[in-house]
Parts: sequence; C-alpha cells; structure tokens
Amino acid sequence: MEIGVIRVGDGVPIEELSPQLRVETGLKVVTKGNTHILKETLEYAVKICDFLILIFSKDYRDTVFRAFTFAFGLIPQVKHNTVLPREFEEIKEDVYVFKAERKAFFIISDRALADFDYGTMRNILGLERCYCLKVFNVEEREIEMVVGKRKIICDEVESEVIVQGEEEKEEVAQVLRKHFPYSFYTQSGELPECVLKRFCTQYHLRIATAESCTAGGVSHSITRISGSSEYFDRGFVTYSNKAKHEILGVPWAALDRFGAVSKEVALYMARGTLRRSDADIAISTTGIAGPTGGTREKPVGLVYFGLATREKNRVYKKIFTGDRRMVRDKAIRFALGMMIEFIKENYEKKEER
Repeated sequence: MEIGVIRVGDGVPIEELSPQLRVETGLKVVTKGNTHILKETLEYAVKICDFLILIFSKDYRDTVFRAFTFAFGLIPQVKHNTVLPREFEEIKEDVYVFKAERKAFFIISDRALADFDYGTMRNILGLERCYCLKVFNVEEREIEMVVGKRKIICDEVESEVIVQGEEEKEEVAQVLRKHFPYSFYTQSGELPECVLKRFCTQYHLRIATAESCTAGGVSHSITRISGSSEYFDRGFVTYSNKAKHEILGVPWAALDRFGAVSKEVALYMARGTLRRSDADIAISTTGIAGPTGGTREKPVGLVYFGLATREKNRVYKKIFTGDRRMVRDKAIRFALGMMIEFIKENYEKKEER
C-alpha cells in the first residue's frame, strides 16, 4: 500500500516527514511535493495512493478546504470562521479525516503535525503498530535471504526492515539477531550509539577507544549523544606506528612482525587503552580503508577490532566493501555493535542469572 504526502504553503519539508511516516505506518511513501493546483492533484492522488496526508500552513487553510469541496462535491458549512466541508471528521484542532472512494485523507496543519499521534492514524487505517529493525553493514540480498520478501529499505551503510505487530517483530528480530549479531538493532530503528548509552548507563560501564583507520569516528559517534560524558572516558587516535607504540605501548616487535593491520596489534591497542584509561571496556580499530594500501593477504576493506576488559580479550576480523568513506562508516558501526553485543553477553545475561 502507498501513502502520498502533499504540502501546501510553507511548513514541514516532506522529505523529512517521509521516513517517519514509513516507520510509523509501514506504508510506501509517495511524496508529491508542494502544490497550489490542489483540485487536480487530489484527483490524481486518489488514483495512485491508498491514503493521503495533506499538510497546510495557516495561510492556506481556506484554499485546502475549497479544493476538497470542489474536487469531491462536498457540502460546505461555516465552522471556526472557515468554510469546512461537512464530510470532514475533526479528530482534534487542525487535524481532519475525510474518506472517499475507499481512500482516507488526513488534513493536518503544520502546527498540529508536531504533536500528532500517529497511533490515531494507524487506528483509523486499521494498521498494526509498525517497527523498524535497523541492520548495519549488510546488503539487501543478504537480508532477504533470511527474512524473505519483506519491506526492506537500504542505503550504503544501513538497512531498515519494516514489520507490523509485536509478533512479527519478535519473529524477524530473532532471525536477524542470529544471522547478523553485531549489526542488528531494534527499538523502532534506535541508533546503535543510543543502545550503547542505554547499556552503559544501566550497568555503570565506562568506555575508551583507540582508533587507527576510523580516525576518531567511533569516539565521535559515541559522544554526539547527549550525556555521553557519563560513560565515555577518553579516545586515542593512533594513526602511525610510532603513535601506537608511544601512546598505547604496542611493542615494535609486534608491529614489525605482524604489521599494523593485524589481530595481534588490534589486541595490543585495546589492552594499552585499558591500561591508560579509567574504562571498563576498551576497543580498538586498525585496518585498510583504501583505495590504496591493500595486498592479496590484506585487501582493502580489511579491519581488525580489539576489545579488552579486566577479565576478557577479544579480536574480530571483518572485510568491508565500498570506497574509503563506506569502509570507515561500516567499521564504526561494527565497532559499536561489537560493544553492544559484548555487554549483552557478559552483563545483561549475567544480571538475568
């Protein structure tokens, strides 16, 4: 099913509204842009859309109501000093619903849109609560292989699987978690840095980072969330071998023997970060973002991730596809997911026991 969005006058940009509508309703959003030729647009929308949202700014209230009156032959009446079609059902101030030809039209002022309850829309349309399950660093075809032909929206780094209802959410979430453990997040599309904040706050954990190929990107993602000073201790950007040795204590012998991009150096970086911070969990990244620097043994896109706590050490290896920016973005997302899954495995389950 498709939902159309039309804006009349100034107000909320429809390109900003479309993703929220997609998540809230699970419908495909067909945006039609601004328009002042409403009668023809409304008639066209009836043909191509199952539902329509029309957003108007206050100066265009009468224009919108007249357009509906003429387009559908409605009966006008004076209400609130406005000629309002009698067939309009007023949900709340400046929010109306009109049904015609098995279609539903929501007419909302830009002022009312900010506080609009999308649950009302779902109830009127007979839709179940929708959930957006985010998956990072996984291609659409891989997701389709495990969840089937569900609604999937992809871009370079993240994908969204739209599901409807609690039962379907739990079913699909379980499958995604099994196949993509370090890349999957629920909470209606909650960002991984927000999930990390929730876990660190809940379990009173502090984090430190050491980054080479991601050049501070992991630290930036963590600290762009308000309140991150409560759980983020510090971050090191050790791009050169000399910095890895002098700041983190990575032995020259390890750098010479294994190379900067290796599981051994990634682990040394994480351990060195833990020793030089007040963190409970330290992570590291070292890799080849490209487009140059790759070899047959260590191709472009290869990234090693180290994780260290007082009790445990882990190393993860990933080979990402894409250009330099994409490799770095994917590595940042993976690092966040790695920490989240580690906390879930070692703190959440421990608390449950």
